[in-house]
Amino acid sequence: TSQQVIKKETLKALVKTVTKINYFKRLESSVFALRRSLERQRDYINKTLESAQKHKIFIPPKFKNKVYEDGDDFDFSDIPEDQLKNLTMDDKEVKEYENKALNDVNIINSIISTLDKLESGDVKFDVFIKKISNYNIEGKNGIIIFTSFADTAEYIYNKLRNISGIRDRLMLTTGNRSKGNNVNDRFDVINYFME
Repeated sequence: TSQQVIKKETLKALVKTVTKINYFKRLESSVFALRRSLERQRDYINKTLESAQKHKIFIPPKFKNKVYEDGDDFDFSDIPEDQLKNLTMDDKEVKEYENKALNDVNIINSIISTLDKLESGDVKFDVFIKKISNYNIEGKNGIIIFTSFADTAEYIYNKLRNISGIRDRLMLTTGNRSKGNNVNDRFDVINYFME
């Protein structure tokens, strides 16, 4: 019905808006985080394109994480038969998807190319370094940096570990993962800073 078409188009527009906002939030965090998100999106599109061409099956975003877990070939056995039937494409749909997917990949590559030009100097990081260099981090003193995105945390960690005086005292903790020269239990490290 026409009401279902309107609802579907409204939902598509909403998803596009939310996606744009998420990309802007990534950019606000760091150019590196935005690049990582775009690279992942490009990889996902390429994998869905391969699946469409090989199997005539579209892999929707809700299976995005599974795409990465399964490596080179997506395992369809976990998808219920009725859902799989809805994801099956005919030759015309495959061709249409192929055109749209390749167009999206080209746009993403163009944005990444622009980011390459922007990333040569990182003014935001330079200001950050100036601010933290004013603090004495000798002895038990330290600085804890919080960020919403693990990609940004890793970017900051990789930049800071190249700075003498900081690199030996640096630790990265995101989720359940920690790395650094003196990686203890992350809670021990946080408690150490709180003493």
